[in-house]
Amino acid sequence: MSNLLEVNDICKKIKGKQVLNGLSFNLEKGKVLGIMGPNGQGKTTLLNIIQGFLKVDKGTIKLDEISIG
Repeated sequence: MSNLLEVNDICKKIKGKQVLNGLSFNLEKGKVLGIMGPNGQGKTTLLNIIQGFLKVDKGTIKLDEISIG
């Protein structure tokens, strides 16, 4: 099965704080993914990056094999 979403080695700093550091995962078409973690650990930042509201400092994001970040 092909990947709907590919997140590869993304990094993001906000106000000098490393929020995401080397995050990678794939989401296959037809699958469901949950994102869990403590407050302030980058979940919302990740979603904002995937939606295009923020840019990554490093790494790549592909949606249906098209680069979006």
